[in-house]
Amino acid sequence: MSILVIRQHARYAVCRRAQLSRPDSKAVSGLLVELSVHGCRLGNIDERRFLLDETVTLKIPGFDGFEGQVRWVGEGVVGLRFRNPFRSAALERLIRACRGETQNEVPIRAYA
Repeated sequence: MSILVIRQHARYAVCRRAQLSRPDSKAVSGLLVELSVHGCRLGNIDERRFLLDETVTLKIPGFDGFEGQVRWVGEGVVGLRFRNPFRSAALERLIRACRGETQNEVPIRAYA
């Protein structure tokens, strides 16, 4: 049986090392695998270090930190909702960087 999930915003597949941290602890490394206007998903991360609804900071090399809230945790996966949603241009820049694209390339925007 399959379940159809209708999402409010497109989610874009990316692949970039990132860190997730709480104010009171050392950052944990993971792999940023999905981005949307309102949130992201990190894989390959120790999800036991994070609690639902806690505030965390996502750090991606080359960008300022993004504050968000843990919305769900799974086996090696954490989902975040950003405190401040991205504007289109900012999301586009971040997707390009996470996919290793240059500014001159014509993007192919596949979403999950």
